[in-house]
Amino acid sequence: MKLKVDIARRAYAAGVKQIVDMSSISVNFPWRSTLNSVVSRTTEETILAIPNRGTYIALRPFFFMSNHLQPGLFNSTRDSNTIVDIYEPDQVQEWISTNDMGVITANIFQDPVEKHGDAVYELIGDVVSLKDRAALLSKILGRTFVYKKVTPQEQYSYLTQTQGLPHSVAYAFLHQPVTTGKPSPGLSVLLGRSPETLEQWIEANKANIP
Repeated sequence: MKLKVDIARRAYAAGVKQIVDMSSISVNFPWRSTLNSVVSRTTEETILAIPNRGTYIALRPFFFMSNHLQPGLFNSTRDSNTIVDIYEPDQVQEWISTNDMGVITANIFQDPVEKHGDAVYELIGDVVSLKDRAALLSKILGRTFVYKKVTPQEQYSYLTQTQGLPHSVAYAFLHQPVTTGKPSPGLSVLLGRSPETLEQWIEANKANIP
């Protein structure tokens, strides 16, 4: 948080008229509901309070599709081909392509500064259930993925002991608030096309998914 705010202050002082910040969808969550929601919301509020600043645009993505490139981050590995979480198989998760995030940012910078002002843009490009994500990975990668529901304690132990996450981060993963479960309706306006789906992203990146 401190680094973002420091960069924003220096940028505005140097005459920068517009900042586009990759914030987080967690700003929409109830106050202090997760660690990330506190950090992201406080960052946005602190930047907005900078005197004599330029405009500030907050992009609020949910899960990055590129997280699939990091072994074990989403609990799917080449050895087990298992997606593990604490929710029912039909629970949906919200995803955004990092390609789309880049395109949206570039498009904003090409527009007049006045067009976007202090806009907030939610970035959810696709919504896929846990069991359907396993099915997509199976179909595209050519090996059988399954979804396994575990207890919160099992998930917490995996995140802290196997992934090495600190308590505050691992605990926050157990308390992800339920969102609308729908793609952001205005995303195609910002992109100039339809957003990339998780299936399209996996197909384009299948050679690099562990």
